[in-house]
Amino acid sequence: MKNILLDKFQALKKWSLKNETDLQKISKKIQEQEQKIKDLKLNQYQKKDIKIEQKQEKDDSDLSPNMGLDNDDFLEKIKEAEKIESDIKNVKDDSAKVDVKIDDLSNSSLSQTQKDKLFDELEKDILNLKKAVEKLKEENQNLKKELELIIEKNKVESQKSGLEKENSNLKDKLQDLKNKTQNSKNEFESDSKNKITYSQNAEKIKEYKTENQNERER
Repeated sequence: MKNILLDKFQALKKWSLKNETDLQKISKKIQEQEQKIKDLKLNQYQKKDIKIEQKQEKDDSDLSPNMGLDNDDFLEKIKEAEKIESDIKNVKDDSAKVDVKIDDLSNSSLSQTQKDKLFDELEKDILNLKKAVEKLKEENQNLKKELELIIEKNKVESQKSGLEKENSNLKDKLQDLKNKTQNSKNEFESDSKNKITYSQNAEKIKEYKTENQNERER
């Protein structure tokens, strides 16, 4: 059971690493968007495709908590990882909306007033996105550290359990050896007593025969 739970926590740690990678990607995109907006303000805009990679990486790790495991730590951490992943998706969606606004800026039909308003909105959007990403990075980093500690704790407990089992087996083997030694000792003492008794009986018989022989000679 402990090994299964340890595997679960290790898989959950991989999930947090994936979230970390996604956050790095979205952070890079936001920086590109920010630069794009600055270029637009300087009339140096060149349309580029900076769409964030939306491909979902396949993850074969089994993180389902329905394996008869009643562990509050695991259930709590998997909820945290799910929330972070959900929040990352929201940030990606908001970033995609920023892309649309940036594309709108290239529309020559917009008046300068409309463009100025859009610039102000975009600057606020970028600021909010950066704050959201930093917050998620911190949450994910804390989760990863907690998972590392839990994994290490489970490893130590598993090793301790293995050592206790090994120690118990050694005690059983030692007791078996003591029992065998005692049995051998008892058998030896029993054989020795039998030999002594036989020797004493033989001596008595010999003495009896000698006495009878003496009486006959008389």
